[in-house]
Amino acid sequence: MLSQFLSSVVRLVLVGFVGLVAGGAHSGAETPSAAPNVRLSFDKDWRFSRSGNLAAVRTDYDDSGWRRIDVPHDWSIEEPVSEANPSGIEGGFFVAGEGWYRKSFALPEAWTGRRITLRFDGVFMNTDVWVNGRHAGHHTSGYSAFIIDVTPHLSTTGTNTVTVRVANDNPSASRWFTGSGIYRHVWLEAEGPVTVPFGGVYVRSTLEKDGTARLAVQTVLRNSGGGKQEVITLWKIIDPQGKVVAEETRKDSLYGEAQLDGVFSVPQPLLWSIEAPNLYRIETTLTVGGVLAYRGEEHFGIRTAVFDPEQGFLLNGVKVPLKGVCIHHDVGGLGAAVPDGAWLRQLQLLKQLGCNAIRLSHNPHSPVLLDLCDRLGFLVINEMFDKWSGRLSHYNTTETFVREGEEDLRWFVLRDRNRPSVVLWTVGNEVDEQWKEEGIATFERLQAVVKALDPSREVSVAMHPGEQGTGPYSLLTPHTRVVNYNYRTTDFPEWKEQLPGRAFVASETKVYQEGHVKRYADIDFSENSWFFIERNPFIAGQFIWAGFDYLGESMGWPRKGLTNCVFLTNGFLKPYGEFTRSIYSDTLMVAVTYVDEARAAEMDAFEHWQKLWFGPPLKADWNPAKANGEPVKVVVFSTAEKVELFLNGRSLGQKLPKELPGRVAQWTVPFEPGELRAVGTRAGQTVEDRIVTAGEPKRLGLREESDLPGTRHTGVAALVISAEDVAGTVVPLAEPTVRVTAGPGGRILGIDNGDLTYHGLYTANEVELRDGKALVWVVVPETGSVRYEVTGVGLESGSLTLER
Repeated sequence: MLSQFLSSVVRLVLVGFVGLVAGGAHSGAETPSAAPNVRLSFDKDWRFSRSGNLAAVRTDYDDSGWRRIDVPHDWSIEEPVSEANPSGIEGGFFVAGEGWYRKSFALPEAWTGRRITLRFDGVFMNTDVWVNGRHAGHHTSGYSAFIIDVTPHLSTTGTNTVTVRVANDNPSASRWFTGSGIYRHVWLEAEGPVTVPFGGVYVRSTLEKDGTARLAVQTVLRNSGGGKQEVITLWKIIDPQGKVVAEETRKDSLYGEAQLDGVFSVPQPLLWSIEAPNLYRIETTLTVGGVLAYRGEEHFGIRTAVFDPEQGFLLNGVKVPLKGVCIHHDVGGLGAAVPDGAWLRQLQLLKQLGCNAIRLSHNPHSPVLLDLCDRLGFLVINEMFDKWSGRLSHYNTTETFVREGEEDLRWFVLRDRNRPSVVLWTVGNEVDEQWKEEGIATFERLQAVVKALDPSREVSVAMHPGEQGTGPYSLLTPHTRVVNYNYRTTDFPEWKEQLPGRAFVASETKVYQEGHVKRYADIDFSENSWFFIERNPFIAGQFIWAGFDYLGESMGWPRKGLTNCVFLTNGFLKPYGEFTRSIYSDTLMVAVTYVDEARAAEMDAFEHWQKLWFGPPLKADWNPAKANGEPVKVVVFSTAEKVELFLNGRSLGQKLPKELPGRVAQWTVPFEPGELRAVGTRAGQTVEDRIVTAGEPKRLGLREESDLPGTRHTGVAALVISAEDVAGTVVPLAEPTVRVTAGPGGRILGIDNGDLTYHGLYTANEVELRDGKALVWVVVPETGSVRYEVTGVGLESGSLTLER
């Protein structure tokens, strides 16, 4: 049922999403180049080199030896990891350094006399842009988007050349993998002298007692042409079905810049919610002298979102527990240059898990991801900064943060303030200044920036637990109305008494136990933070650290990333992740696993501060390292009222999960090859999960994830490679090296076995399987089809043909 729901949702998402990312607000019958204002993709046909120099800014520079690429592009993910790389444990031992990009283009004749800009959604970092040999602008931050006005440097009759230098030369600029290069989309934009500037339309909705939605709309108009212009402004409010439900026209004399305020009423609106993410649009057109001067469109949602001190989080007046995870901005083997379809897959995986909320850690994420959250119905904590100062701040120095951070924050809020998915802003994470008076002043300064642009949402900081997670809350805590605190959830009831009127969010929690695990072979979820939140409903919810294993912040060589999350980097759900599904999902489910005792012993002996985040050592196959008759600890997760376990058809008894510690059913089972099957029953419905003993590997499988619909239609597909026995069962002990080849029109984007100690290239076409599987990201052609094949020594090959 969930798969069918996701299929229908994704079909609707793609209709709106593909048009949105194509860009370009322009009037109906006009071609994009002739429209009064336009945004065109600038992603294709760049040249790239790691060894450029200032001579490359010249228009006559010979770049024929440079690589041809499209952006988004991340050169860090393309090169081998090495213990010698200065990025170290924070950056996952990936390369950084310097890179150069060049692109030539001609302006459409219709653009003569317009303001031309380049918009970069993300470049890491220290970016300098030249146009036709002249320096056009600099941007420091590697996460925030920026616009470069290139109008003064352009030729309207000949070829123009853009050169971009990227200097990721401070490898400790973040506490995790950043990627390097132009890793998000780039847009070429044109606008006339009378326009609405970036972020100039703000829609704030409230619901009246009779159910009518009141929309307060602020619109900034800009006249850069000098003198006075008589401007006719037309607003249209368009409902999710495309019907105009409200409109207004007014005429104004415009000098320079002005803000127009309007109020619209929408009777019986379709509210935006997790289950029904209804999106409205506001279309704004400006006419000067009978000629269309501007047309733009913004999507928004009508909903209320409140953090309440007693009830937690309320969406449209109804309590909604935040079932969240935190995520970083990389997607495993794709690095930071994430295709749009890969973000869609990540969100579908989280939706299947029962997740309804995401904390975007710890810096601005791709607008593509935010667009999808709006359309798929996720609640978002939108975070601007990690550290404010010090070596781990990507502004390099405190002076740079003070000088540029506020402007980047303004851009961030203007970009996302109309999004219904965003329910809370945070302007820092675990900042050292939270324990100092200066931190209060910094927070209040940043909060004022946000509130000036968006008074509708609360502003907070995700606070550090303190020394060993003990002691009082930080000095900054009383200055936040929504207390966002990492790893101090059990202190919230006491703090609630000391801080009346505050709402509380567990902004980071652990996937298994909040405390120390005494012995990893003894599975005990009873101390999981979720149960404490259930017992204290004033807590709005939690965000597990983290949703997906990510690159960087490793425990040291040879590990290149953090391995303690719900999913592997390739998106395969870890067996213990089924527990998260059992507490987050309302869908009837059951999942059978067993304890890997050898791995448990290794974890008991291992010492590292990240050990506190380890999940239990479970496996989801029936191939334990046991002889016949030896005991195996079986662990079953379920949302069912009753679970029954069967070994080769024989019942091993029933258990009631809700009456058990941690709601986890456990059996000790004498090993016997064959099939272990769990059956869950709830309200007369049943569901089952089975694991079987695999034989010898015989063949390779290559399949598209049938339960994750939609990514193929964005131009990429995630294919699962598997080593299988003669019956088609995945062989978990098989770790052969396999090679993937693409037919004409195909291309391999990344290959990932989920093992963060494996040092094969992500951009290669071969990989060693782990647990008998790996994932490969491939390109799907716009027209026609492409055949992909996987081969391995001694195994029958597998193949798959893809088309849009």
